[in-house]
Amino acid sequence: MNDATKYIRAVKRSFTNFHKGEKHFYADLCSNVTDYAANHPTCTYEDLENHFGNPKDIVIDYYNTMEQDVYSMHVMKIRYFRYITMAAISVLSIVLGISLYLIISEKQKYDTSEIAYKEITITVDEQNDTDIKGDDSK
Repeated sequence: MNDATKYIRAVKRSFTNFHKGEKHFYADLCSNVTDYAANHPTCTYEDLENHFGNPKDIVIDYYNTMEQDVYSMHVMKIRYFRYITMAAISVLSIVLGISLYLIISEKQKYDTSEIAYKEITITVDEQNDTDIKGDDSK
């Protein structure tokens, strides 16, 4: 892995959220870094930091130049997504718990119930008469 790839990955890791706007910025930065690396084949990671800046500083500058409304909208979307996800997980957990409780209680009812059965005795005589005697018991 060359230094340009390391630098690009460091920038991507510095983003806390990666939405459409960040993807466009990141794509532009990637093309600029790869063009610079192609024009300067012996450039190092430090050369990239000197020319473009520290990856964390690039991300901080990006967020500082972003409009406040757009940034707050991203934060609200993330917050709502988290709330909805937590609510869905909670509801699914409750439904699963109730289902397991019902299944276990039905199994216990089945295990403790007495099953009625009939005992049947079949005897065969020498004359091929079949005699069937049944005993009902519970």
